Amino acid sequence: MGELLQILDRPIAYQRSFVRLGIGVAGAVFLSQMVYWINRAEEGWFYKTQEEWTEETGLSRYEQEGARKKLRDLGILHEKKQGLPAKLFYSIDEDKLYQSVIRANKDAENSHTGLGKTRKQLCGKLANIPTEITTENTTDIKTPLTPEGDETERILGDAKQALEYYNALTGLHCRDITPFLELLTAHKSRAAYTLGDLQVVMEWVIKSWRPRNGKFAKPANICRVTRFDGYLADALDWLKNQVEINTAAVVDEYNRILGDRLPQVELDPERDRDIRQLAQHLAVKTVEGFSAYFDAFRQSAPIFYYGGADGAGWRASFDYLINPKILKKTREGTL
Repeated sequence: MGELLQILDRPIAYQRSFVRLGIGVAGAVFLSQMVYWINRAEEGWFYKTQEEWTEETGLSRYEQEGARKKLRDLGILHEKKQGLPAKLFYSIDEDKLYQSVIRANKDAENSHTGLGKTRKQLCGKLANIPTEITTENTTDIKTPLTPEGDETERILGDAKQALEYYNALTGLHCRDITPFLELLTAHKSRAAYTLGDLQVVMEWVIKSWRPRNGKFAKPANICRVTRFDGYLADALDWLKNQVEINTAAVVDEYNRILGDRLPQVELDPERDRDIRQLAQHLAVKTVEGFSAYFDAFRQSAPIFYYGGADGAGWRASFDYLINPKILKKTREGTL
């Protein structure tokens, strides 16, 4: 039984809306796996052998070739050979994919008028399709309304701006706009979110969420449809309480006041976030307020915090001090 479970532990999921592109289930599986890899590719291209496609999807050589031909004919799939020996690289035309899925699902809706609303989500979860997946991607699917003409172009433009804003905040080079397209597209159950909504939530996430394993939250995680209302409410509250402060100057003050006794540091995104969060707890929410805190710590902290006595060489640090609990202990004289 244990061996059987090990064999069955890698299910493959696909976007059912892709079937309506006329590429069949095999094509939908192939395209869904392409979306997964394109989100992890550099410069929008990735390489994969025929054997790797079979290992990941179960598709035979002929099923792969058929799926590729259909996707090339639709203008969704781009291929190029590169290197010696030549390797086949793949890329997706994201605008073409979006427009094709919107058009295909509109046609499906028209052909099923009066038969009930069974359409699944078009985009937004595209960036969330892994090769090892649970049924999570199919539980919060809503029916998108179909934008036309200038409205489609506006949505695409806003999605590209949202992606540029995310990359500017994180310093990353993500290329997939589909998570943003989902939120910017109106549904029968909700109005479309605005570019401003997306930007304030992204800023809140990047500046207040602690990176996992040193990595920022991905657009697909930020743009979760079932959670975005809550994210937006929290982000707006956070924005009201934001303090404009020169975080680089705060680090300089720490190095000036405590750098001869504790390790000197440099500013990074995580410390920038922690400084802004601690500022909410200061009576004077300025660089001078931080200077007063560092001075108070220097004057009141026992030698234990500087590596002596029972500290066995341990020393406090900037990251240790940028903690509301240590601020409170310093104020109360209970270090």
